[in-house]
Amino acid sequence: MTKNAYNYLIRLRPLDYYFFGGEITFGDGKNEKYYAKTRPFPQQTTILGVLRHLGYNKVDIGESFDPDTLMREDNTFGYIKKLSPLFLMNNKEAYLPSPLGTEKAQPFDVSTAGQGVEHWNGENWEKAYQLLDYKAKDGWNQGLRSKDNEKITELDDVIKIFDKIGITKAKDGEAKTDGFYKQQMAKLQNGWKFAVLAKLDVELASQLPQTAIMPFGAEKALFHISLKKLNAEKSMESYFPNDMWQHSFPEKLDCILLLSDALVDKKIYDYCQFAITDTVDFRNIRTPKAVTEFARFFKHKKEKGTDTGDYLYKSGKYNLLKRGSLLYGNKEKIANCIDRPTYQAIGYNHYITLSSKK
Repeated sequence: MTKNAYNYLIRLRPLDYYFFGGEITFGDGKNEKYYAKTRPFPQQTTILGVLRHLGYNKVDIGESFDPDTLMREDNTFGYIKKLSPLFLMNNKEAYLPSPLGTEKAQPFDVSTAGQGVEHWNGENWEKAYQLLDYKAKDGWNQGLRSKDNEKITELDDVIKIFDKIGITKAKDGEAKTDGFYKQQMAKLQNGWKFAVLAKLDVELASQLPQTAIMPFGAEKALFHISLKKLNAEKSMESYFPNDMWQHSFPEKLDCILLLSDALVDKKIYDYCQFAITDTVDFRNIRTPKAVTEFARFFKHKKEKGTDTGDYLYKSGKYNLLKRGSLLYGNKEKIANCIDRPTYQAIGYNHYITLSSKK
C-alpha cells in the first residue's frame, strides 16, 4: 500500500465520560432493551461527521458517506481529503492497538516436521498452522503499542469502563414501571486523547476554528477538538514504523496487518493459508448537507432505489474485519480484497505488509 501523507493532526479529548453506540443498545419499540454497551473507540465515520460538522455553513463539506458506494472512486468529502486510522496519544507519544494474538501465540508451520506432510484426522495436509497457548475462551489479547516502547499498555489502564444505572422516563414525565436500565460508559484517563492524521484543503481548513468544544456520540458527551497544522506532511509510518509490528511467522508466507477495521471481499480467505482475525459490527448515519440539526430518531427509512432526501438514516449492518487482524498468504491477492478507495479515504481498510522477525 502506498504511503499516505497528512498535513493536520486532529486530537479529540472527552471532557468526561462518553458513549459510542454499537449493536448492544437500548433499541426502540419491540426491540427495546434495558442494557447498552459502549464501544471503547469512536468509529472513523464518527470522526468524519465531527469534521464535516465543523465545516457546516463555512466551507464545502462534500458528500455524506454511504457504505453502498464503497466501490465508487468519485466520492468526495469537501475539504476533508483523507483520514488516517484513529489512534491514541499521551502527551506527544502515539499509541495504536497491537496486532491480535502476537504477544501470546505464534504460528507454527507443521510442514517443517517430518517429510513436510502431517496426517490430521485421517487427511493429508500439505501445510497447517496452530497457535501455541491460545485459549478460545479468553479471546485475542490486544493492548496499545507505541514506537518507543515495545511493552504493551493494557487498554484497561487507558480507558476506564463503568456502569450507570437509572430509571427511564416516559413521554408524560412519569417513570416507567419497567424502566430500569444499565448503561456501560467509558472515560479516558488523564492526559490521553483520541487522534487522527488528516489531509485537509489548507485554504478551506484555515476558515475553521482551530479549537472547539462539541457534543457527539450517542449521549452527546462533550469533546475538546483541536486542529494542528503540521510543519511537514506526515505519514502513519512517522508515528508507527512498519518494523515495530514485526513478529515471527513462516518466512514463505506474506503477512498483511490491518491498521484499521476493514470491509473486505468475502473471497479474502481463499487467498489466506492462515489468519488471525476478529470481526466488529458497523453501521453509519447518513448526514446530508442540508441537515444541520441532528435528530434523535429517524422519521424516514432508506429504501433501495428511492430518493434518500434530506434526512438522517442509519445504514444496514456490516461486519468488518477488526484492526490488528493478521492475514498470511499471497499479499497481492489479499490486498485486492482490501483496497476500497472510498473506505480508505476516511480511515478504513488501511494495511501494511510485514516481514518475519528472524
